[in-house]
Amino acid sequence: MDVFEVTNGRFRAFLDALPGSRPKVGDGAHPKVAGSGWQASWDKFLKARKEIELGMAAGGLDGKFLTWTGVPGSNEFMPVGGLSWYEAFAFCAWDGGRLPTDAEWNYVAVGGSEQQVSLGQEPPDPTRATLTYTPAFRKRDT
Repeated sequence: MDVFEVTNGRFRAFLDALPGSRPKVGDGAHPKVAGSGWQASWDKFLKARKEIELGMAAGGLDGKFLTWTGVPGSNEFMPVGGLSWYEAFAFCAWDGGRLPTDAEWNYVAVGGSEQQVSLGQEPPDPTRATLTYTPAFRKRDT
């Protein structure tokens, strides 16, 4: 995981560098997962700057919580949103990183080695059904 959040300002720098910021085959690969870098077949999913910006401006939860603006402004330090997976992957590769694997994402989501109960579960109630409790997120006894 990156130390810093991906902000509108950081993502704007990636867009400003287009088309030179487009990843090359193999960029953004996990060092221990062969073939996990950028694939040539993904090039068609990384649109031009204008299309990316339109997608970001229309993204979000029913139009709520949108932070992207077409020009730099007061939202530059807000988290970027409304990206496709390919756009996120391309940004990470350009920024010298990579997207986390599912295992890495889940590890961080439960507090790493602490394996904390998922948010909203204090503690889980085995007598009632809940859509948010997953046994794998329970703190391990061993």
